Amino acid sequence: MISIIIPAYNHGAALPSCLASLRRQSFSDWEAIIVDDGSTDDTEQIVNNYTQSCRPEQCIRYFKLDHSGAPRARNAGAKLARGSYLLFADADLIFDQTALKKMFAALKNNPQAAYAYCSFKFGWKKFTGRTFNAAALRQNNYIHTSALIRRECFPGFDEQLKRFQDWDLWLTMLKGGHIGVFVPEILFQARVTRRGISAWRPRAWYYFWSLVVRLIGLAPASFHRYLEAKKIVQLKHGLI
Repeated sequence: MISIIIPAYNHGAALPSCLASLRRQSFSDWEAIIVDDGSTDDTEQIVNNYTQSCRPEQCIRYFKLDHSGAPRARNAGAKLARGSYLLFADADLIFDQTALKKMFAALKNNPQAAYAYCSFKFGWKKFTGRTFNAAALRQNNYIHTSALIRRECFPGFDEQLKRFQDWDLWLTMLKGGHIGVFVPEILFQARVTRRGISAWRPRAWYYFWSLVVRLIGLAPASFHRYLEAKKIVQLKHGLI
């Protein structure tokens, strides 16, 4: 079974589309665990209304925590999961109907891999992945949080990190000898919303401000926060 863990904080409006895309999956052996991270909107009611229309074999469970951030919500969901495989999905994702089937097949065909990951879209923008490369991963993250992970290889998210929790996860797994396998297809799309992945900025933004910082030492506060968060992960893993 695949356990799909969805942390949600005031994502009531986005959840139905995400859940509908899961119900359309060609792979049927799955459960969805929605971990409400202390939402103040109508997330709980929306989930309750939605699950009433589900068939009995489509298991969607709901749990609510006090607000403490997505890493803790993901870890809580992992503890509740019944599947041998874990997939952490943002509430604003819409999955291709073959997503679970293809990532599961990639793991079956590559027993040396601890997780399978793919390309994806954010709105109109394509994020094309690459074949797994440990050296490249130590430089920058190119793997989305929503990879399919063998449960026995999952070390948990670092709940102290405010950013780069996904990069930290893959680096932690790499230290344990766990690598990934790339599925060279776009298997999900992130909706452009006011929350979650919608904070994405184009690569040129980071490249431009990295040059400016090197030349004159000035950049927006948001870029300095990005550098500080990245440095925390790099120091943790001995990369600088």
